[in-house]
Amino acid sequence: MEYNSFYGGRRGASFVIIKSYKSIADMVAAFQQGGAYKVVNYDEYVLIDTENKNDKDNGKIYRRGYEYNNSMGGADYIGQIVGPAGMAPHTEMHTIEEVEQIAERDGFEYRKGSGSYDVQGNNLIPGKYVEPGSGVIHYNDEIS
Repeated sequence: MEYNSFYGGRRGASFVIIKSYKSIADMVAAFQQGGAYKVVNYDEYVLIDTENKNDKDNGKIYRRGYEYNNSMGGADYIGQIVGPAGMAPHTEMHTIEEVEQIAERDGFEYRKGSGSYDVQGNNLIPGKYVEPGSGVIHYNDEIS
Protein backbone atom coordinates (compact mmCIF):
# COMPACT_ATOMS: atom_id res chain seq x y z
CA MET A 1 0.00 0.00 0.00
CA GLU A 2 1.34 3.37 -0.96
CA TYR A 3 1.14 6.29 1.47
CA ASN A 4 1.32 9.68 -0.18
CA SER A 5 0.46 11.64 2.92
CA PHE A 6 2.20 12.31 6.21
CA TYR A 7 -1.05 11.28 7.92
CA GLY A 8 -1.29 7.92 6.14
CA GLY A 9 -3.56 6.85 3.34
CA ARG A 10 -3.76 7.99 -0.22
CA ARG A 11 -4.25 11.61 -1.08
CA GLY A 12 -7.87 12.53 -1.71
CA ALA A 13 -9.18 14.11 -4.87
CA SER A 14 -9.10 17.89 -4.93
CA PHE A 15 -12.22 19.85 -5.65
CA VAL A 16 -13.21 23.50 -5.71
CA ILE A 17 -16.43 24.92 -4.30
CA ILE A 18 -17.64 27.30 -6.99
CA LYS A 19 -20.57 28.96 -5.23
CA SER A 20 -22.51 28.94 -1.98
CA TYR A 21 -26.26 29.14 -1.59
CA LYS A 22 -28.32 30.22 1.44
CA SER A 23 -30.61 27.20 1.10
CA ILE A 24 -31.10 24.01 -0.89
CA ALA A 25 -34.20 25.60 -2.45
CA ASP A 26 -32.07 28.46 -3.83
CA MET A 27 -29.62 25.97 -5.35
CA VAL A 28 -32.40 23.84 -6.87
CA ALA A 29 -34.08 26.92 -8.38
CA ALA A 30 -30.80 27.90 -10.03
CA PHE A 31 -29.98 24.40 -11.30
CA GLN A 32 -33.49 23.86 -12.72
CA GLN A 33 -32.75 26.60 -15.26
CA GLY A 34 -30.70 24.00 -17.11
CA GLY A 35 -28.19 25.23 -19.67
CA ALA A 36 -29.36 28.82 -19.22
CA TYR A 37 -27.72 28.91 -15.78
CA LYS A 38 -24.03 29.67 -16.40
CA VAL A 39 -22.73 30.51 -12.90
CA VAL A 40 -22.04 26.86 -11.96
CA ASN A 41 -21.00 24.44 -14.69
CA TYR A 42 -22.00 20.78 -14.72
CA ASP A 43 -19.86 18.58 -12.40
CA GLU A 44 -18.81 21.60 -10.29
CA TYR A 45 -19.38 21.75 -6.53
CA VAL A 46 -21.46 24.10 -4.41
CA LEU A 47 -21.92 24.61 -0.67
CA ILE A 48 -25.07 25.26 1.34
CA ASP A 49 -24.21 28.09 3.77
CA THR A 50 -27.36 28.85 5.75
CA GLU A 51 -27.95 31.95 7.86
CA ASN A 52 -28.73 29.71 10.84
CA LYS A 53 -25.55 27.76 11.56
CA ASN A 54 -27.60 25.15 13.46
CA ASP A 55 -29.65 24.35 10.35
CA LYS A 56 -29.36 20.65 9.42
CA ASP A 57 -28.52 21.62 5.81
CA ASN A 58 -25.65 23.94 6.71
CA GLY A 59 -22.35 22.73 5.25
CA LYS A 60 -23.83 20.30 2.73
CA ILE A 61 -21.93 19.94 -0.54
CA TYR A 62 -23.61 19.18 -3.87
CA ARG A 63 -22.28 18.55 -7.37
CA ARG A 64 -24.26 19.92 -10.28
CA GLY A 65 -25.55 17.01 -12.31
CA TYR A 66 -26.99 16.81 -15.82
CA GLU A 67 -30.59 15.82 -15.03
CA TYR A 68 -31.91 19.29 -14.22
CA ASN A 69 -35.57 18.21 -14.57
CA ASN A 70 -35.59 16.10 -11.39
CA SER A 71 -36.72 17.35 -7.96
CA MET A 72 -33.19 18.46 -7.00
CA GLY A 73 -32.47 20.27 -10.27
CA GLY A 74 -29.87 17.62 -11.03
CA ALA A 75 -27.88 18.23 -7.84
CA ASP A 76 -26.02 15.21 -6.45
CA TYR A 77 -25.46 15.19 -2.69
CA ILE A 78 -21.75 14.65 -1.92
CA GLY A 79 -21.50 15.08 1.84
CA GLN A 80 -21.46 17.53 4.70
CA ILE A 81 -18.43 19.37 6.08
CA VAL A 82 -20.13 20.81 9.17
CA GLY A 83 -21.19 18.60 12.06
CA PRO A 84 -24.46 18.81 13.97
CA ALA A 85 -25.05 21.55 16.50
CA GLY A 86 -23.84 20.93 20.04
CA MET A 87 -25.81 21.04 23.23
CA ALA A 88 -24.68 24.51 24.31
CA PRO A 89 -26.87 25.92 27.07
CA HIS A 90 -28.72 29.17 26.64
CA THR A 91 -29.16 31.36 29.68
CA GLU A 92 -30.70 34.78 29.75
CA MET A 93 -30.79 36.94 32.86
CA HIS A 94 -31.39 40.64 33.11
CA THR A 95 -30.85 41.66 36.72
CA ILE A 96 -28.74 40.74 39.76
CA GLU A 97 -31.99 39.89 41.55
CA GLU A 98 -32.75 37.23 38.91
CA VAL A 99 -29.29 35.74 39.34
CA GLU A 100 -29.74 35.63 43.11
CA GLN A 101 -33.19 34.01 42.74
CA ILE A 102 -31.77 31.32 40.46
CA ALA A 103 -28.86 30.72 42.83
CA GLU A 104 -31.24 30.33 45.76
CA ARG A 105 -33.69 28.15 43.82
CA ASP A 106 -30.98 25.83 42.47
CA GLY A 107 -29.10 25.57 45.74
CA PHE A 108 -26.00 27.57 44.86
CA GLU A 109 -26.09 29.68 48.00
CA TYR A 110 -22.91 28.00 49.26
CA ARG A 111 -20.87 29.98 46.71
CA LYS A 112 -22.30 33.34 47.66
CA GLY A 113 -20.32 35.40 50.10
CA SER A 114 -19.35 38.87 51.12
CA GLY A 115 -16.12 40.66 51.82
CA SER A 116 -13.22 41.69 49.68
CA TYR A 117 -9.73 40.57 48.77
CA ASP A 118 -6.82 42.06 50.64
CA VAL A 119 -3.54 42.68 48.91
CA GLN A 120 -0.61 41.23 50.85
CA GLY A 121 2.87 41.18 49.37
CA ASN A 122 1.48 42.20 45.96
CA ASN A 123 -0.69 39.06 45.87
CA LEU A 124 -4.42 38.58 46.26
CA ILE A 125 -5.61 36.26 48.99
CA PRO A 126 -7.74 33.46 47.47
CA GLY A 127 -11.49 33.98 47.60
CA LYS A 128 -12.22 30.93 49.75
CA TYR A 129 -11.03 30.56 53.31
CA VAL A 130 -11.91 28.59 56.41
CA GLU A 131 -12.58 30.55 59.57
CA PRO A 132 -10.10 29.43 62.23
CA GLY A 133 -11.70 27.68 65.20
CA SER A 134 -15.22 27.32 63.79
CA GLY A 135 -14.34 25.70 60.45
CA VAL A 136 -16.95 27.80 58.65
CA ILE A 137 -16.16 28.31 54.95
CA HIS A 138 -16.32 31.89 53.62
CA TYR A 139 -16.00 33.29 50.11
CA ASN A 140 -14.64 36.69 49.17
CA ASP A 141 -16.13 37.44 45.78
CA GLU A 142 -15.24 41.10 45.50
CA ILE A 143 -11.92 42.74 44.71
CA SER A 144 -11.34 46.11 46.26
